[in-house]
Amino acid sequence: MIITSTEKYTGREFVKKMENKYNSVTDLEKLFKKTNNMKMYVDLKNWKYFKDNPEEEIEISESYFLKYH
Repeated sequence: MIITSTEKYTGREFVKKMENKYNSVTDLEKLFKKTNNMKMYVDLKNWKYFKDNPEEEIEISESYFLKYH
């Protein structure tokens, strides 16, 4: 079974969410360099974009794959 979660934010809300999660763009850049985690890379690119475009909207979807035994 696949479950998909979707959240919508304005750019301003997204930036606030990233600040709460990672503290600063610089901190996230350092963390990404250490881990090479692609989700962090996407967060970083989006964060930089939405800092300059706070009225734009973003929709984030995550899918979860459930395995039954």
